Amino acid sequence: MVIVFSKTFHCRWFIGDLVTGATGFLGSVHTRSLLSSFSPGDLRILAHPSEDVSFYADLGIDIFRRNLAIPSPLTGIMVDVTTVYHLAAIVVNDSVSREEMFRVNFEGTRALVDAFLRSTSSERFIFSSSLGVYGFSFPPYPIPETFPLNPQNNYHESKMLAERYLLNASSTYGFHASALRNTPIVGPFDTVTFSSRCSSSSYRGCFLPW
Repeated sequence: MVIVFSKTFHCRWFIGDLVTGATGFLGSVHTRSLLSSFSPGDLRILAHPSEDVSFYADLGIDIFRRNLAIPSPLTGIMVDVTTVYHLAAIVVNDSVSREEMFRVNFEGTRALVDAFLRSTSSERFIFSSSLGVYGFSFPPYPIPETFPLNPQNNYHESKMLAERYLLNASSTYGFHASALRNTPIVGPFDTVTFSSRCSSSSYRGCFLPW
């Protein structure tokens, strides 16, 4: 899928998919799903330098270490990558400043898109956005994509700006891009958001603040 340029892991060739946020809630579930269809050698993940990636390393998955909050070229990350699943983000958290939220969710996404554009193998970029780009007042489902965007907090605004950058690049350069406006997600492996306070046997009874 890709050549890994890392001080920790060996470099080798592969052609396949890149997943960011693979150590997080949504990313870990999605990566496990991909592993049901791909061999570990066909996957690469982007992980923060402080994250425990031993599970993926033991499987033989290629690992690229970088902090998206620190502006720097993502040299080598897209070599031979065809599809990007960008799931990494800082979620709604009162302890996170607006500046940090935007560095990761917007500037980090912009850096990935720019690296994607420099690659000769890249084909698709799938971005995990948020239903919150519409605000807290919207019509009954299904919500048309033409419905006005009205983000109400830093997280939603950072996702909206990241969407715009990706979709504008897609329109300009002609590659396939999707921004998935996810609703709140509950399930196993969630250790950060409100669903982590609900036991697996009581998800149905949890109040979802949306």
